[in-house]
This record gives sequence, structure tokens and C-alpha cells, in this order.
Amino acid sequence: MNTPRTARPDPPPPRRPRRRWALAGAASALAVGLAAGALVLVPGRPGAAAPGPVTVLTTVATSGSVSGVADGPDGLWVTDDLADRLIHLDPTTGATIGRAVAVPGRPTAVVEADGRLWVASMLTDTVEGVDPGTGTVTSTTSVPSGPVSLAAAGGDVWVASVLTGAVTALDPATGSVVDGTTLPDGAVRLAADGDGDGVWVTGATDTLSLVTPEAGGLAVRTTTVGDGPIGVAVAPDGVWVADAGGGSVSRVDPNTGAVLGTYPVGTDPTALAAGGGLIWVADGSDDHVRALDPATGAVTRDAGALAGTPRQALATPTGVYLAVGSPGSLVRIAGSRTGGP
Repeated sequence: MNTPRTARPDPPPPRRPRRRWALAGAASALAVGLAAGALVLVPGRPGAAAPGPVTVLTTVATSGSVSGVADGPDGLWVTDDLADRLIHLDPTTGATIGRAVAVPGRPTAVVEADGRLWVASMLTDTVEGVDPGTGTVTSTTSVPSGPVSLAAAGGDVWVASVLTGAVTALDPATGSVVDGTTLPDGAVRLAADGDGDGVWVTGATDTLSLVTPEAGGLAVRTTTVGDGPIGVAVAPDGVWVADAGGGSVSRVDPNTGAVLGTYPVGTDPTALAAGGGLIWVADGSDDHVRALDPATGAVTRDAGALAGTPRQALATPTGVYLAVGSPGSLVRIAGSRTGGP
């Protein structure tokens, strides 16, 4: 179902897909521990380093289960989906800034757009708008069942709902629904496209789709890629997809949708980000973080093991950060800066 954008109406949520589909890989990536823990700050604790170029994992902060991370105003914001809260952190020291924001419904993802933070709550099927200055929830919007991923692109906030295979666009000024469509191949993870107009969406049936706004609604272009794709990231040389089922990462031409290369890495790559001229890949089975040379697809670094299961990777000017599930932590990869010296 597509809804015209010209009048920016507020349509009902997109309908459910016509057929049922299994998503064992995504369910595995979303699995978390059984109990929430208190926030404990552990600045500067190093992890394992790999031979060759020095790459160190530094635990910035720990919490019960870190499910998402966003680069927002005056620091990083992370969601703890076991404690139902949004936490503001100093990216260098891990010190908390202000009080945590209560966001009920198991918050699984967060993104910054239009000066506000947007949080996807999986159990309540809602997206909350949060004022970062006051730490208050300013809006709550119902979306299709199972929102698990967010992206900001084209002036909208985009939501992927894994249980319905729906992609929904919200107006960040009001939080209202602008457009929505159901992808027959499912919707697992989102990444803003390189032009900033729409989003790339990994599907449940080995597909990658580009969803962009058009005058008459949403246009969808789908290509077959990998085996069990989950994570997706956009780099200058293409769109990169983590193929959890195939133990590989694929590079896709953003203009044609053609798969330009598929490269083996680990056993269960689930999250990835482009930073410091490399493609960083987090593995959900061995909990390792590895870096690929985007020119050759060769693994050039193994940053070592995480304390828990990686759930999201985010590239920022200060480095690449990993949201790690139970036991939860926010981890920074040294040597992954995308700006500065």
C-alpha cells in the first residue's frame, strides 16, 4: 500500500504481508538476556587487540542490555531494552548526562532527526519522540507491529517493522505517519541511502530493497543479495550487507542494485558500519569485530571479542560504536575515526 506524499496525509498503518515468513536470523540477532542490570560506568577498559595495525575495543559504558545507539545533540544516546530507558552518555568518558528517560515497551532502536530523538518500542508497536534538552517524551506514534530499526533520510524518520515487513515514514516535526508500505520480502534493518532521500532495507528472503519517496507514494526497487541479510551500511563505494546465513558480506552497486562482490568474514555477521576507511563487521556467533578493506574485501583487522552479542554498529566522527546485548555495553573501536586527526 502506497500513500501519496503530496498532501502529507496521515494514513492507517500498512497492511500485513500476504504470506507468512520465518526470520530465525533476525530473531537471533534480537535475542537478549533475561534480566536488566543497573548502569555501571567503566570508562577506558580495553578489550582484545589484533596483530598488525593496533585496534582496541574500549568499553565506554555498561548497562543491562544496550540495544541501540544514536549520535545526538551533545553526546551519544543508547537504549536499554531490558530496563526500558534511554540514556545520554559522554562518548569519551562514558559519564551519564542528566537522568535516563523512561521509554516503556522495550526500546530497540534510536535515531536523531530534526532536533529530537526517536525511539522504536517493539512491544508497544510505537515510536516515541523525545526532547533531548528536557528528557521528556513529546509524541507517541503507532506503527506496524515489531518496529526494530530506524533511519533519518529525506527529511523523514523511517521505521522498519520486522513482524509485518512494513516500512513507515514519519514527519519529525509532528511524529505523524507520512507514508507506509509493506514489502513482500520483509523489513529487517534500515540505512539511509547515499543521496539522503530514502532508505535501504534488508529483507527476510535474501533481498535488499531501496525505498524512496515519489509524488505518487513510495517507490521500491529490490535485488537479491547474500544469504540471510541483516545489517546494512552505506559507504562511498557501495551499499554493504551482512549476510548472517552465509558468513559473508556483500557489496552492492547503489545505482543498479548489482552485487559487486561477496566476501567471507566470520560465521554470523549481523551488524556493520563504515568508518576510518574500513568496513567494520560484528559477528553474532563468535562476538568478534573484524575490519574489511573495501577495495579488496579482505579482512585486515580482528579487533577481538566483545563481552556480549553485537546488535548495532554506528559510525560517528569520533569512531565506530557497537551496541552490545546482555551483558550490555557500549563499545568504541579505536582507529575507526571518520573525521579529525
